[in-house]
Amino acid sequence: MGPPVVKSLRKAVPRGRSFFDCHMMVSNPDQWVDVFAECGAGNASLISSDSDLYCFHIEALNSDEEIDQVITHVKNKGMKVGIAIKPKTPSSALYKWIPKIDMALVMVILHLLILITDSRTRLRRTKSHHVLFCQSLRSP
Repeated sequence: MGPPVVKSLRKAVPRGRSFFDCHMMVSNPDQWVDVFAECGAGNASLISSDSDLYCFHIEALNSDEEIDQVITHVKNKGMKVGIAIKPKTPSSALYKWIPKIDMALVMVILHLLILITDSRTRLRRTKSHHVLFCQSLRSP
């Protein structure tokens, strides 16, 4: 979803009746945090169960400091934080960030056509390594 779509949808469907999962496949995810927050994906006053999600690809950033900066920026704008990894990125790249994020997304398809054969194994390994994390995201 681009910013104009988020803005239009937020007007039509109020917070509490919708959840926006903004998946950012961009080279500089920090650049878009304020833009999406201003269009209605953020709520700086409160992060609650109905807060929208800003998910970025870890591969777009070059250091732990940059990743931490984006996580902090997103939370300060009232959005939940997700980190995505591409099919060829080891799931271990997510491990240190699990305590700071709300969702980990392991991509299994690249360019919508190619299924990476080892993705199921990585997903199982990641899920079993973070069982409590995965269960904490489910509604009661």
